[in-house]
Amino acid sequence: MKGSVTMNKIYEPHKSSLFDLNANIVILIVWWGASLINFFTHIKFLSFIIPLIFLLLEKKSPLVREHAGQALALNILSSLVAFGVTLIGVISTGMAIVLGSGKILLALAALLGFFAIVLSIAILVFSIIATVKGWSWEELNIPILGPIGKFFTDKIKL
Repeated sequence: MKGSVTMNKIYEPHKSSLFDLNANIVILIVWWGASLINFFTHIKFLSFIIPLIFLLLEKKSPLVREHAGQALALNILSSLVAFGVTLIGVISTGMAIVLGSGKILLALAALLGFFAIVLSIAILVFSIIATVKGWSWEELNIPILGPIGKFFTDKIKL
């Protein structure tokens, strides 16, 4: 139906299979664990590991698995972008050294640093939205990345 808004499914409060915690607390750990790693420059590209671990270990809560799949999709994208930014930075630094142009290096470093901060803030905003939804026992569907997250939720199991 054109112009309709789809409502996300809201779950009844339940326990996760992990440490017998409420599922919404586990969701909070998934999102904030990955977000915390995102703010450490040198390990930013590892932020997908937290949601992957929870996706692999969760056996009981479809809500936790769904949020972990969405977090995994978002953080894989973030990791790929962070790796790309780092690679571009390394290549341009090498070129600036070979060509002897410090101004280019300084400008590029500033631009890449700004881009990394913007990316981290965007991930943080998504994490806040996801945490609020998870805390309210609500499923999440991130635009564009939602189908990828659903794929991860359906296919990744131990």
